[in-house]
Amino acid sequence: MQDFVNNSIYNNFSSSRKLIVILSLFWLLYLVDYGSGVIKMCMFYSKEENKGRMFLPYPEQKIILDYLGYKNL
Repeated sequence: MQDFVNNSIYNNFSSSRKLIVILSLFWLLYLVDYGSGVIKMCMFYSKEENKGRMFLPYPEQKIILDYLGYKNL
């Protein structure tokens, strides 16, 4: 089985195809990460206790907004 993979599939891919496959995988990972952020944001705003509050996915955002004097976070 290892000879089949090493001799047939890997060698038949050109370098441009390998690059396209790798970039497509990174793009897919980005979309999954973005989608999970959107789902978390929707779940945050759907809860009644979060009405009027801002969704801050990163703790650094809250620290900066606290420093600038924003309220109701």
